Amino acid sequence: MRLRIPENEVSRVQFILALDIAEKLQRAGFESLVVGGAVRDALLEIPSPDVDLCTACPSEELEKLIPNARPWGFCKYSVYRVPSEHGTIEIARFREEASCDGRHCEVRLTDSFERDVRRRDFTINALAVRPITLEVVDLVGGVADLSARTIRAIGEPIRRYEEDKLRILRAVRFATRLDFKLSSDDAVAIEKLANGVKTLSAERVRGEIGGILECSHSGNGLELLIKLGIWCAIFGEEFDGDDIELARRVALLNSAAVHGISRAGMWAIFLAPIELKNKDLRIEVDKKLERLKFPKAEREKISRILDGIRLALDFDNLTKALSTALADSPELSTVRKLTALVAPDVRLETRLARRFPNLGAPRFLRGSALGEIVKDIPAEKVATILSELRYAELSGEVHTLDDAEHFITSRSL
Repeated sequence: MRLRIPENEVSRVQFILALDIAEKLQRAGFESLVVGGAVRDALLEIPSPDVDLCTACPSEELEKLIPNARPWGFCKYSVYRVPSEHGTIEIARFREEASCDGRHCEVRLTDSFERDVRRRDFTINALAVRPITLEVVDLVGGVADLSARTIRAIGEPIRRYEEDKLRILRAVRFATRLDFKLSSDDAVAIEKLANGVKTLSAERVRGEIGGILECSHSGNGLELLIKLGIWCAIFGEEFDGDDIELARRVALLNSAAVHGISRAGMWAIFLAPIELKNKDLRIEVDKKLERLKFPKAEREKISRILDGIRLALDFDNLTKALSTALADSPELSTVRKLTALVAPDVRLETRLARRFPNLGAPRFLRGSALGEIVKDIPAEKVATILSELRYAELSGEVHTLDDAEHFITSRSL
């Protein structure tokens, strides 16, 4: 079976460059192949700018043959990157697993491509292409699994997932990204070993879930995490909802993904129940964010989005202060999009436009000018006056700088 070079321009340029490098190494006497995700995606006709190749070429020879290759990462792994017009091409020496502790597998260099293949995670990620002939090399049944749209570990599933528990999350991520199913043996193994993800660092877990949420079928990823027991292992609690609630959450995530919702917005609806009016919601979500060790700035952004949606769902009953806070939220764009998906009947856009015809207008008073005019006002009154002024600016009651100054002085008496 010969591979067709990708038609996508960026993928094509990257793939041809990788093949040229592999051919140069091959002609120097070192077996070299393009391997991994780029081959998988080319067979699936999916654009992929990231192209890797593996080789038997030692570092000292590679540096002579490919002068613009630069070492990357730990020297012992003999990995190089070649800069290109659209990124980089990564070159790695053939490797095999030396030992695994459940969280990471140590590798050692080898001259055997077959051993390199056997250490890889899934059959669809172990496909390779020879330079010159473009022959697809499939030692583990990856082509058949691509045709069957199946994620399958290389080797005995229980053993492979025990070796490196991160593969559990990677399996879900690839199934979500490609809209594939897990093989029955893999699903059984993952369900049995789901608690193993507790041994992984919060950062690695967060990274894999983040990858799931970048997929156009991210809701399917949530469903797999819950049904395989991974959600419970990560958050220490069962999913709070029945099958109907789960179906709604899956549909919402899938819809949000295709509507271009921000990363923080995707995390918000991944972690939160559909009934966003729940006042205890922030506490529940904060616990999950803390468990995943989110940086403070990201935690606050996600919380602001959820607070904004909660306010949006009750917009007609909001005080002036709360409706102003929503209108001025830095996350308003995401809140508007998500509210339209969560509760289209709320018609937030119409309500915002009706109450705040000047939505998005800049403040008339800022910085030193504002400081000068409020300097003699008791501190406990300033915040309230400024909130009322902002409401008046957005609603069209205050039209000019003079109006704003008069508004403040009239309320400071």
